Amino acid sequence: MIKSVICAIGLYIAGDLISNMNADSLLAERLSSKYQAPYQNLTTEDKGIKFSIKDIIYDHQQLLIKYTAEGEKAGGIHFNSVNLSVEGKELELGKSASYSQGRGEIRILTNNSLPKTFMLRLEISQLGDTVGKWILNVPVSTSEFEQSIVHYEPMITKKFRDASFEIKTVQISPHTTTISYTVVFPKYDDKRTLHIFVYDKNGIPFEPIGGEIKTLKNDGQWVTQKDNRVFITPKNKPDSLTLKVFDSQLKGTSKEPLATIELSK
Repeated sequence: MIKSVICAIGLYIAGDLISNMNADSLLAERLSSKYQAPYQNLTTEDKGIKFSIKDIIYDHQQLLIKYTAEGEKAGGIHFNSVNLSVEGKELELGKSASYSQGRGEIRILTNNSLPKTFMLRLEISQLGDTVGKWILNVPVSTSEFEQSIVHYEPMITKKFRDASFEIKTVQISPHTTTISYTVVFPKYDDKRTLHIFVYDKNGIPFEPIGGEIKTLKNDGQWVTQKDNRVFITPKNKPDSLTLKVFDSQLKGTSKEPLATIELSK
């Protein structure tokens, strides 16, 4: 049986929790106007609050919706007050939301599960403390990003303690960096978790967004898992990626790198 676990923003790295607002502000800081598409006239109003979509950023790995809420009682979107669907099917994906002074963001970790182009239906039942109904149909496409997405296939196998990692693919867009890998480790600790984190050549960590873990095999002795771990791409594209392992048994991230991936210019 294949199990899938979606991890939203709020991951531990070297013992520190990266908060939603920190990740959001870092990402917003990196958004280049070259990669933003205007979304005009996407506005709906109810209960004296006008809700408007300002930008959609979609690069296969994440869908980022930037919005404004205007009105005397305006507030942000809550997790349980927004429904996102494509062709009538609700998106059951990890999502996070942030809001400050009339502006907010919704981030959905998509992990290549959505098509290149689709119509997103956004239904909101509460903004701040106000209950109402705000509905928009939003066109979404990766056309603005396709030529800027770079793929690498390092296919590196490395040992870490009693585990074996195989780094399969690396995808880098202007907004996200995704590491896809499998890990095999002995099953003697049901609570053990193993994740990869990414650093630049100066040891500065990439900010994590989340990941999707699938258990491919569990024979009672060995566990094989597949993981797609997503991070915020730094403003300046790095020359290389240094990978380190978070091991719950160590209660932190390893000091020694698992591997270094050189990126072509």
